[in-house]
Amino acid sequence: MYKNLPYLLIGAGVLLLAGSFYFAAGNSLPYQDPTPEMLARQASRALMLKFISIMGALDVVAGLFLLWKRRRD
Repeated sequence: MYKNLPYLLIGAGVLLLAGSFYFAAGNSLPYQDPTPEMLARQASRALMLKFISIMGALDVVAGLFLLWKRRRD
């Protein structure tokens, strides 16, 4: 059952990283005449995407660690 767990973690982490990069690229486009509410929404979305990308990177690291641990055993 846990045989494929490292591969699932790595795949999910890569998908999270790719998805957060895709949405961060769209979020980084500046508005022409932004209101303070628009700027606040853009800042909160950037913070959320940063959190998601960090979680994806940790997911990949955990999967690689499990693969490394399995090969040592």
